[in-house]
Amino acid sequence: VEQALAAIGTGVWEVKVEREVVVDGLPVVVVGKVDFLRGLMIEDNKTKFDAPDLAWYEPSLQWRWYLHLLGAAGFTYRVWQFKEPDETKVMEFVGGASVRFFPYAGMESDCLEWLTSFVRWARGKLARAA
Repeated sequence: VEQALAAIGTGVWEVKVEREVVVDGLPVVVVGKVDFLRGLMIEDNKTKFDAPDLAWYEPSLQWRWYLHLLGAAGFTYRVWQFKEPDETKVMEFVGGASVRFFPYAGMESDCLEWLTSFVRWARGKLARAA
């Protein structure tokens, strides 16, 4: 853990962000907690026991929403790889990898389109349950 913390450096941990968005006339509060913030750059730290597949993070809405909500310049996933704990329960640090994403034209629309789809799905579930 010390190696990872040294590589991360200084910044602010666990920054909560919320914004109200109106979807189909319904106020929806989008809430998130940014793992780590350094200036206009957001970082999210992940721990894996197998080799990280950085391409797995590209379709995520997490980085898109955080960039949109905070107006940040970039979002980095830092993936820290450890060996599986042995019988002593000690995890050995193997290494790390990272991938960075940036705001793009149409990102806000993408976020709102996904949110709208979710709200409509949830309303449909509630209507069927009633």
